[in-house]
Amino acid sequence: MSELGAQLVKEVTKFVDAKVHYQHRGTSMFGCDCTGMIIGALRNLGYLKKYKLCKYKYDWNLHSKADNHIEEELMKFAKRVPNSLIEPGDILLFRFGKCKAHVGVFIKDVIMAHCWKDGGKCCYTLLKDSPLSLRWVCSYRLDKDRLLKAS
Repeated sequence: MSELGAQLVKEVTKFVDAKVHYQHRGTSMFGCDCTGMIIGALRNLGYLKKYKLCKYKYDWNLHSKADNHIEEELMKFAKRVPNSLIEPGDILLFRFGKCKAHVGVFIKDVIMAHCWKDGGKCCYTLLKDSPLSLRWVCSYRLDKDRLLKAS
């Protein structure tokens, strides 16, 4: 696991331990959505301070017209890695219908952290026992050079 991955795991764990509630487009400990949890954690680490969420009509969540927005945003500060080679701190991307519409952070073993509207808060999920496991399509690893450029 990279140092940056370990730092992300530590910060995301704070969101889950505090049971931060789901807030559409939120990026802080006062409320966040799945992508906001990651952006908020990275901001807490000193990255993405000037980063602005991309502007589009629909949210990153569950909308066919938002198809590649999450992936486009991730590519600004992460590189794609094979699902079979994930490490703690990697970002997992899930598909709903035509839309890659949910993200979580791989913590360890088969555990991921995410913020889920249906659950109402940041939480841990056992990936292998979750319906999300069937929707997992790709993974990304933070890239410090890209992250610094996006910051």
